[in-house]
Amino acid sequence: MNALNSGANHAKLVSSQTANNDNKLRPTTTPSNLLNQQLAWQSHEASYGLLEDISQQTLRLGEQGKYAISPKEPFGSFGGKTLARGVAISESGFMLVADSENNRVLYYDTLSSEQSTNEKHDLHHGLPTGFRELWQTPNQVNNKSDEGHETEDCLNDAQTKAQAPFYHLHKPLDIKLSQSGELVIADSGNHRVLIMSWPDLRVRHSIFTPGKSPQALELDEKGNIYIAYKNQARIVKYDYLWHRDPDYCAQDTGIQSPSALAKTIDNQLIVLCEQQMEVFALDAKGKVIQSKASAEFVFALSFIRPPLGIVQTDDQQDLLTYTQKSRPNCEPWYLRNIQVDSIGNIATTNMRLLTRPKVLRLPRVGEYFTTPFDSGNLGSQWHRVVLNASIPVVCKITLQTFTSDKPIDVANIFESDWSQPLLYNSNDRALDNQVQGLEALIQSGKGRYLTLRIGLYGDGIATPQIHDISIFSDRESSLAFLPEPYRQDPQSADFLDRWLSYFDTVQAEISALARDFNQYLDPQTVSSNDFLSWLGSWFNWTFLAEWPVETRREMIANSLSYYQMRGTLQGLKQMLQWHTGLSGEQPSIIEHYRLREQLEIEEDIACDSGSKWFIGQKPFTPDASQVAHWFSVIVPASAVPDQQAFDTLEAVITAQKPAHTGFRVCVISPGLRVGQQSSIGIDTWLGHYPDAKGSGFTLGQSSQLKSQGFLHQSAKGALHN
Repeated sequence: MNALNSGANHAKLVSSQTANNDNKLRPTTTPSNLLNQQLAWQSHEASYGLLEDISQQTLRLGEQGKYAISPKEPFGSFGGKTLARGVAISESGFMLVADSENNRVLYYDTLSSEQSTNEKHDLHHGLPTGFRELWQTPNQVNNKSDEGHETEDCLNDAQTKAQAPFYHLHKPLDIKLSQSGELVIADSGNHRVLIMSWPDLRVRHSIFTPGKSPQALELDEKGNIYIAYKNQARIVKYDYLWHRDPDYCAQDTGIQSPSALAKTIDNQLIVLCEQQMEVFALDAKGKVIQSKASAEFVFALSFIRPPLGIVQTDDQQDLLTYTQKSRPNCEPWYLRNIQVDSIGNIATTNMRLLTRPKVLRLPRVGEYFTTPFDSGNLGSQWHRVVLNASIPVVCKITLQTFTSDKPIDVANIFESDWSQPLLYNSNDRALDNQVQGLEALIQSGKGRYLTLRIGLYGDGIATPQIHDISIFSDRESSLAFLPEPYRQDPQSADFLDRWLSYFDTVQAEISALARDFNQYLDPQTVSSNDFLSWLGSWFNWTFLAEWPVETRREMIANSLSYYQMRGTLQGLKQMLQWHTGLSGEQPSIIEHYRLREQLEIEEDIACDSGSKWFIGQKPFTPDASQVAHWFSVIVPASAVPDQQAFDTLEAVITAQKPAHTGFRVCVISPGLRVGQQSSIGIDTWLGHYPDAKGSGFTLGQSSQLKSQGFLHQSAKGALHN
């Protein structure tokens, strides 16, 4: 713990040595008063030079209405809170950028060790350093579209003739990746929204809107698509089967020409109208819940997609980072070799990756006064104050207190009545701007009411930030247990009381640890990842870094029931659901011995492809040597987005299966729903996928109409065993 100041006017900052390397202080007792952004800071009107930062949930130096990034900036990052329009990042580390000037989509692979750094090659092909084209378009691009229609609907035969070829983009403005494995592109110049399978880039659907140019897109976790059109007064919503919702945003919203969309974690749709320079918030039904939203409202939101960040390398170079939302315990992605200019564009282009914050001139001094706190007892001895704050090297914080038995307004407190100021700074660069636990005894004597005075000092650019303040009343000192002579002299008794408070606080920390130790034995209440891993080791669990904390808690809580079925089909399926995040009937596991009867019946059936059965348009028929003690695991492509995820999945299966068994993993893409999700040449191919991508498909040429064999009914049933 930090040393309690026992009378000096300077308090040294010392990092707390806790099990999880957290610099906050260890808990003791429940504070009598807690101040933070969520509960309220209880600031007095005499406070000045300070800003309640809603986005950071802190109190810092600043002025109301001045922001480093405006929440209404035109690139749709909403104050730097989410990804800019036209940028998408997959969970496997791919970054996609819409290049509207060159009618293409670029990609950058975060994980690839062969990511190109050949600047000459990139410049020769007109590419920014490190980027590649997602696909190459033929030179002859027909970007003409039918401007005569005013109807808006999904693709039909008449509209197909008016469309450009699917892989010929014209001014793509926005791009999104869905959780179900779809790539959605706002092909503005061609008046359509393209939905492709990811990562194989096969066109599944096209929402063609002649005369209307899509400007921005957003997706939610259910697969619904939200589209903002230029010069339109509403947002259009399509469900995951691409059926338009006529009731969404049906009422007048006041929106004019929306230019950017973003979803929040509580399912609000935030809309930026660049022409109006206003932000709107819509609920799940498209009704306006916040019209012309304030900056404070926007900064308080939590968006489903975190923004790109920038860190400085040792050689003072900018390095882009991106938080792995699905792997919160892992390091962020590092997007190396990408050059970003001073405003946030990819170097030498107009493609915006992020909006760099502008340098604000902050007040150099600010003071925070609280309203009086009431202990309820006359002559109460207030104990201590704890601040969780971050202090850059050039900044400092001071703390003073005032106590009395009557509530006195700050304006009526004389300067001499305040306690001596305690100074906190950060002279150690290793602790620069990290959250530190700062504590001090209350020096101002006894009194029912307590008022705090905290000074924040910066250099006009950097600022200290206070995250929360805890106030403890009714000091219980060990002095009461010492003989009477130790308390006879008031001045000596006061010094001894404050000196013993250090040891009293240490004892309180130990007592709190012993009191709350049962929380470390409950997977639902233990807070430390280290202790969670220790608790998991009791059941021989070794957690992968990508497993979220919620999954780890569930695994520990269900360990006894799991070990009763470990090595069985049900046990393996449970482990794979924990690993992949799938639920319900997925993943499916087929035991090959269940197919033995069908294999014997069909062993003489001729098949041109050499295989009788297909699952997800991939050959499935097992070899004769893979029938007994073999099984297949069927997983959707979204669960294994890359080779690393596939290898990890195989390792998990190997560790959990019976030792004598063999297995295969079959990765399938989204399938066919007749009448709802089946358009020949759009999202459906008869027979095998054609080898070459194209804008259309012709039976007998790029598509095949022939049977390749299908699973029998009993084999289909095995999928759910």
